[in-house]
Amino acid sequence: MRWTYLYTWIMMLSVALAGCGGSDEDEQPSGESTDKNKNANTAAADNSPVVPDPNVENPLDLSYISSDCFAALVIHPQRILQSPLFASVEQDESLSEELAEDWTKNSGIDPRNVEQLVAVYALGEDGPMSEASGGVILRLSEPLDREKTKGKTIDAEEFQRQWATEPEFRLAPSNDIVIVDEQTVLLGDKSAIDKMLRAKVAKGRLAEQLSHVDANNDLIGCVVTEPIKPMIAMYTEGVGDSVPPQLAGLLKLAPQLESVVVKANLGGDSLLKLALNMTTTDAATELEKTLPETLAFGKAMLGMAKLGLPQDLPPQAMTAINMAEEVLDAFEVTRDDRQVVATLAAPEGFDELCQEAAPMIAGGVLAARSAARQAKQMNNLAQISGAMHAYETTQGTFPPPAASDTDEERTSWRVRLLPFLDEQALYDEYRRDELWDSEHNSKLIDRMPDCYRNPTMGDSTKTTAMVFAGTGTIFDGDEGRGMPEILDGTSNTILVVDAAPEKAVPWMKPEDLAFDPENPAAALGNVPETGFLAAFADGHVQIIPADIAAETLRYLIERADGQQVELP
Repeated sequence: MRWTYLYTWIMMLSVALAGCGGSDEDEQPSGESTDKNKNANTAAADNSPVVPDPNVENPLDLSYISSDCFAALVIHPQRILQSPLFASVEQDESLSEELAEDWTKNSGIDPRNVEQLVAVYALGEDGPMSEASGGVILRLSEPLDREKTKGKTIDAEEFQRQWATEPEFRLAPSNDIVIVDEQTVLLGDKSAIDKMLRAKVAKGRLAEQLSHVDANNDLIGCVVTEPIKPMIAMYTEGVGDSVPPQLAGLLKLAPQLESVVVKANLGGDSLLKLALNMTTTDAATELEKTLPETLAFGKAMLGMAKLGLPQDLPPQAMTAINMAEEVLDAFEVTRDDRQVVATLAAPEGFDELCQEAAPMIAGGVLAARSAARQAKQMNNLAQISGAMHAYETTQGTFPPPAASDTDEERTSWRVRLLPFLDEQALYDEYRRDELWDSEHNSKLIDRMPDCYRNPTMGDSTKTTAMVFAGTGTIFDGDEGRGMPEILDGTSNTILVVDAAPEKAVPWMKPEDLAFDPENPAAALGNVPETGFLAAFADGHVQIIPADIAAETLRYLIERADGQQVELP
C-alpha cells in the first residue's frame, strides 16, 4: 500500500538530512526587517521561550525541540498520502498490513496513526566537530492503544525518574520509545530524549525559525548554521579549487548563510519553496545572481548525462529525466533584503507524470524492502555464526544438532547457544532434563532471540535458521565437530542456512535439515529464485544460487570431501 512507499521516503529523507548536517528552510521573515531579526536572534541566543508568530495561521507544535538543535525535518504522512504522486500508486492492503505489523512488533504504534513526524538534530557534547545526535517526535491522530505498547515503551515520568536516580540507566546504550501523552511519542537515544523532555517549551534559534512556518505543508526542513559554522568552513576550505567554476561562487557564499528553510508539497501549484537567509544584504544580492547560474549548470550536466544512458531505458525513466530538466528551468529566484527564495511551481503535466511514475515507485520500494529484509537476515546468520564460534572456542566443538542431556531428552543447538547470545538467564530457565515442549519449557517459547527470527514471518516463534545434519556434515552425530575436522576449509563449508518459511520449526525444537547427498536442496523447501542465505564456517554470509547444482551444494555442506568450490 501507499504507506509502504511513504515510509521508505521518510527514512531516505531523514538519512539525507542527517548526513549533510542539515538542509532547508521556509520563507520566514528573516529578511523582512533587520530589527525584527536582531530581536529574534537575541531571544534565541538568550535561550528565552519562542513566541508564536501571530501571522501564521496554523503554527507548528514546537514542544520538545531543545535549544541546542540545529536542524529539523517535519513530515506530515497523512497529507502526503493524499498527494497525486501517492494517490496514483495502487493500494496493496496485504503489504500495508505487513508494514504495520513491522512497526507495531517492537513499539505497539501503528504507523498509519502518525500525523506528524519531527526529526531533530543536535551537536554532540564535544561541540561543532562532534557527531550529531538526534531524536524523533511523533504526533498521532488517534490515542495510543496502551495494551499494545505495554512492555515495549516507557512513560515520560518513569523515564525521567530513572534518568535522575539510576546511573546504569543513563549508560545503557539503547534507543527508547517514550510516551509523553496519548498522542505524543518520543524516540531516540536516552540523552536526546532527556533533552527533549526538558524542552517542553521551545527555545533556541531553530525553534524560532520554525515558529514562522505554517504546518500546512507536506515536508518542512530547517537548518540554522551558527552551531555548525566550523563544519561549513572546514568543508569549503577542503573543497578549495576542486569544484567547477560554475559552483565556486555558491561555495564562496556558504559561510555567509544564516539559515535555510524548505517547504515541499506534492500537490498544489507550488512544489518547492527554498528560502536562504544570508548574514548581509550584499551576500543575498550576490546569491540572487549566482543561484540561477548554478541551476543552469545543473541542467547542462543532466543533459550531458543523458547522452550516456542505455538505449533500453524505460520510457517512464526518460520522462522523469526530461521533467527534471524542465524543473531546473522552472525555478524562480527572488530576493527580499537578506532573504533569497527559490520557488518551483508544479510543471505542466505533473499529475500525469505521477501516474506514470507510480509503477516505478512501487517496484523500487518493494525491491528496497526485500533488500532490507535480506540484510537483516544476513546479520542474523552472522550473529548465530559468531555464537557458534564462541561455543566452539569454549567447548572444543560446535554444538551438535540435538545434544543428549539424559537418555530421553535432547536439546537443540539453538538452546545451547543462548549463553553466547547474551541470553544466559533464558538458558538457565530452560530445563534440559525435560522435553522442549514440556509444560515448563513451553512458557519460554515467546522469548525467542531476535537473531532466530525470520523478518518475513512477523511475531512467529518458529525459525528458519537451520543446519544440515547427517553423515559428513559439521553436524554429524551426537558429539559435535571442531574446527580441525573441517578439512575442506572454513570458507568452503556451510555452517548455518536460512531455509524456506514452510520448513520453519519452533526455535527450541531439536529439529534440523536432514542431509541427502543426492538432493541436498530438497531439505531447504521452496527457496526464492534469488537463492538462499548461508553462513560459512569462517563467519562470512552469502547468497547461494537457487539453481546451484546438487553436487556443488553437497561439496559445500560436507566438511571433508576434498573438493574445492568457487562461488561468485
